[in-house]
Amino acid sequence: MGKQNNNGFSLVELIIVIAIMAILSAALAPQLMKYIEKSRQSTDQTTCKAIESCVNTALTNDGVWEDVAHNWNSGNDLYFYVKKDEASGKLFFKGIATGGRFRKELEPMLGGLENPKQTGMNSYKVYITLFNNTSNGTYSIQGVEVSTSDYEITDDTQHIFSTAATSGP
Repeated sequence: MGKQNNNGFSLVELIIVIAIMAILSAALAPQLMKYIEKSRQSTDQTTCKAIESCVNTALTNDGVWEDVAHNWNSGNDLYFYVKKDEASGKLFFKGIATGGRFRKELEPMLGGLENPKQTGMNSYKVYITLFNNTSNGTYSIQGVEVSTSDYEITDDTQHIFSTAATSGP
């Protein structure tokens, strides 16, 4: 009986296997990237719904409502931005006064906020749509919409509400 030559794979066999793996990974990479981005969008949508719920809950507080209604003298819708500072873990708001009741109500509710996961998104935009009842001169909330934004908040300085035309976000 002759001696069997069992030296493993040849160089040609290894190159063929590597080439097949490269082709498979090149074909699957775009699908994987789409899946990852869809997952990020889904996570951000869930976070937006949670922020929306917190804002609606805060607006049920009479003191918060007074702060918000006071800023509606312009008759325009309101919006603000929020994100978590990665270094300090502190929430940054742009558009809400630092000492205001609305902010004091929101901060504990949003304590576990995670920043947007989608590529290029830095913060969340909260858009509060106003309903102006012209017959009796009162305001009420028509809706709250939260979305991801590429707006970069770099500090947490005091600002009053930002207003926007009532045509929508």
